[in-house]
Amino acid sequence: MKRPVLVIMAAGLGSRYGGYKQMEPIDDQGHILMEYSIYDALTAGFREVILILKRSQEAVFKETVGKRLSRFVKVHYVAQELQDLPEGFAVPRGREKPWGTGHAVLSCIYTLNEAPFAVINADAYYGKRAFALAYNYLISHLDDSVFHYAMIQYSNSCSTSRGETLPAVCQMANDGKMWAFTDSVLDELQSRFPVFLEQSQKNPMEAEYLLPTVVNELLQEGKADVKVLRTDDRWYGITYRSDQKVVQAAIRDMQKMGLYPNYLWRENKHIRTL
Repeated sequence: MKRPVLVIMAAGLGSRYGGYKQMEPIDDQGHILMEYSIYDALTAGFREVILILKRSQEAVFKETVGKRLSRFVKVHYVAQELQDLPEGFAVPRGREKPWGTGHAVLSCIYTLNEAPFAVINADAYYGKRAFALAYNYLISHLDDSVFHYAMIQYSNSCSTSRGETLPAVCQMANDGKMWAFTDSVLDELQSRFPVFLEQSQKNPMEAEYLLPTVVNELLQEGKADVKVLRTDDRWYGITYRSDQKVVQAAIRDMQKMGLYPNYLWRENKHIRTL
């Protein structure tokens, strides 16, 4: 089995935030939020990261975050662009909105090279245990007659007990939560994308190809199951500018508790250099 990879979706426009929130410093040392996720992922066992960006964002990421990470983790940069569509399809005139999380993950199909992976958003904090749960699941589960996926859950919204398999009738968690997938999901995303594009003509400016929607289809068809992995860690997301202050305060508190060093990328006992 190949070692699991962490996939981070960072190509969002941040329209409700009013700017490119993925690059906003979250602490006094200038770290951005996704660096805390990468730090926790390395502690859990991940050693490879794929950052999904717009092509116009790649240079600034490499010059800032990329330089800080380069000694500790292998980083791939993958572009998610509106124009990346199957043959026979074109971007609707006037559309600027990305195609959604399903399209973002699909953009990694060749970079992942059949490895299992966890997928997160760049604008959320997930907690240390979430990465350990995802990593341990991915190294211990293979597909058989069905695909075996997992979802980290922070609430009882689906009324499932710890470790229970998510039923098809359950409303899927929103795209802010962490998923763990075998590479089988990529083939499903690829084969279903043209169908979505045909249907999107009813709402060409806003339709989104969402990862939870595709997973729910697989559940309903009996092609996959999803294990619910619960954590008591708190999840924080940044949608609006007011959310930024909440997350900054939470990070400061965790630093004071000793959960994180002030400078993440100085060598320490929790992570090693490549």
